[in-house]
Amino acid sequence: MSSTSKTPSNQAVWLQSCGKLEVKAAPYTHPEKNEIVIKNRALAINPADWIKQDMGSFMFPWMKYPCVMGYDVAGEVVEIGAGVTRFKVGDRVVGMANGTSKLLNTPTKSGFQLYPVLLEHMTLAVAAGYEVITTCSPRNFELVKRLGASQAFDYNSKTVVLDIIRALQDVTMAGAISIGEGAIDACMDILDKCPGNKVLAMMTYPLPTPPPKHFVIPKTIATFVPWMAANYIKCKIRGIKNAFVEGSSLIPNGIGEAVYANFLSEALEKGTFVAAPEPKVVGTGLEFVEAAMKIQREGVSACKVVVALD
Repeated sequence: MSSTSKTPSNQAVWLQSCGKLEVKAAPYTHPEKNEIVIKNRALAINPADWIKQDMGSFMFPWMKYPCVMGYDVAGEVVEIGAGVTRFKVGDRVVGMANGTSKLLNTPTKSGFQLYPVLLEHMTLAVAAGYEVITTCSPRNFELVKRLGASQAFDYNSKTVVLDIIRALQDVTMAGAISIGEGAIDACMDILDKCPGNKVLAMMTYPLPTPPPKHFVIPKTIATFVPWMAANYIKCKIRGIKNAFVEGSSLIPNGIGEAVYANFLSEALEKGTFVAAPEPKVVGTGLEFVEAAMKIQREGVSACKVVVALD
């Protein structure tokens, strides 16, 4: 953006307090060194977005109200900061906004807005050479196999843990990733019985089921604290290393640069990385974010909840 260009008018979806969302003006922030600004064309909803909305300061306590959520964004570059060589104005990009992270903690770098600021280098298992075994509903078996999974198992089956253990007896485990209700305990049971690395990356937190509508924080604490104690004991006894993983960890550990800068563009072009699952577009405009969060909260299968932007 040239010095004579008019500064764009920005808007964002502000979380004003626990449960309260409001679309209103947000400052347009010029990029600093190694940053870019994009005109957001599409944003995706993740569980962390509505969990923060429901649980308030219990989730991401470093974020002070009002704040802006949002992670996955796609659009085109409108301004570049000093030191940026990979991008130019007009480039179409996909990236990860990390404004909610404790490391950054700024609404200017969150995704639920028209003009987010992204780190240049933030702009995968099968491609890394691993054999992937996964769980899903039977109707999605063919989908996950097309994406590279060698085997798929029904997560509702009463024998799913035993079935996976049998399938893994002749291979060396690299580790496990848990996502969703009951997945952490299932993964620990599998790691305990299989040869290889006993490492578990936990992507989602154990939450009350169904999600409480009243007394959210005390009910969540009542679920989470006993689970943490039991989980600690299980891991110690079984020799399993585990940790919760969230997006901001990609910034300092080099994985973000490896994926976004060195891998993703070429992989998308060659088709070795498939953009999946299919998007479920709820509407066009920031005003549809709250409805999209409700849909994601209620649960979806084999689709990504998305809001388009003009």
